[in-house]
Amino acid sequence: MPETAPTWPVISENPRIQAFYERCRANGESHNMAKMFAERRAPGVVTDTTFMAGRRDEFNGNNVLRRIYMERARAAGVNPTGKVYSGGLARFPGDPKAWINDRSDVERIARDRGVRVEGSINCDYLPEDMTDPFNEPYRVADELVEDEIDRIETESGEPVTGAKREDAREKIREQITPKIGE
Repeated sequence: MPETAPTWPVISENPRIQAFYERCRANGESHNMAKMFAERRAPGVVTDTTFMAGRRDEFNGNNVLRRIYMERARAAGVNPTGKVYSGGLARFPGDPKAWINDRSDVERIARDRGVRVEGSINCDYLPEDMTDPFNEPYRVADELVEDEIDRIETESGEPVTGAKREDAREKIREQITPKIGE
């Protein structure tokens, strides 16, 4: 029985790139190496040097603010010498823990704070049981509903009490709750 040719995954719609990839695979190259050769592109490498290359403090020449943040860091036991302040990692302006020297500092901060980081560094330290607050339905504050009932009472001159007040609460909440996605 004749042997059938293997089918290789499609890595490109360009027939020349795909053909070169398949030729490499037929010659024994692994998928990753054949893809790299065919696309003539080395894989992206993120080292501490490439991660920090071109990074600058976010002070835009404001040396007074830089000095204040550095003093706060030193007072908190953080040595900012040779580090870069990353406001995106700060919990508040001047956060002493937002001074970074390499990728491991970003991962450490993400782990300590239980957050997700995406970009040239990808790590997810969100707690397993954490729910996304943006997926929960919006609920109008009780104070706003009560204010609206008070306004209705003032306009009509009649108090809204007992079961009527409870019905009014539900109707008002329904009326003033925004319909998301409509």
